[in-house]
Amino acid sequence: MKPSLAFFSFAELTDSTKHHAFNEYHQLDHRPENLALPGVIFGDRWVRSPDCAGVIPSPPTAFSGVQYMTMYWLREPVETTRLEWMDFGTQATHLGRRPDLAWATRPLVGAFIPVKGYVNSRVLISAEALPFRPNRGIFATVTQLSEDLAAVERLAAWHDRIHIPDMLDCRGVAGAWTFVSESAYPGRHGGLTATSPPALRIHVYFLDEDPLIFAEDLLERERQREADGRIPNQVDAETPIFTSLLRTIVPWEWDWFDKQA
Repeated sequence: MKPSLAFFSFAELTDSTKHHAFNEYHQLDHRPENLALPGVIFGDRWVRSPDCAGVIPSPPTAFSGVQYMTMYWLREPVETTRLEWMDFGTQATHLGRRPDLAWATRPLVGAFIPVKGYVNSRVLISAEALPFRPNRGIFATVTQLSEDLAAVERLAAWHDRIHIPDMLDCRGVAGAWTFVSESAYPGRHGGLTATSPPALRIHVYFLDEDPLIFAEDLLERERQREADGRIPNQVDAETPIFTSLLRTIVPWEWDWFDKQA
């Protein structure tokens, strides 16, 4: 079953001593409660651990300090699911179960439309099953799309037919999903209006090898393309906002930032 909506949250802690408390809250309280909601298909979290941050260059933006990414998959009826989702967050606050509000900032929290899923041929499962398959981490990119829809269409064709298939050949890539923010969809909640926020595009590549092994292969491929004079994308229709490796979070193994604290 193709999910109808995906919810993303990118977070940075303003207090470096709170990483254990932040993860304990999310893994043992917030995530279980969210997964129990009728409209939630699945959800997972990843950490931009110090060994992953900066391995692949990311532009200096409001996302530069991001340390965590969360993604939930939501089902129809979307508006009912959205209301349940929002009600739970409000209820948790009034129950005194949102300690992260005091020491976490989020440059992006929002709903995205799943556009298409891709699976490496060696994996065999469907794109819809991919998020349920165990992973060791992800490679995530966030870009802001141009207002030139013709250019965006050409860019999407390049991603779909050239770039993503090429990425699936990288070591450790099990598959990928593409998402576009609701602001790009007229008629959807928060869709195109005169004051719509810029449309965003997110790519998530699911990894079944260590993220650093994937990165080594990816960077080598990019160096080889440059040496061969091959330019991968000539469609100027998106601006990078965030590009990073992230590790899958294992409950109770929350010591990535202890030395910094």
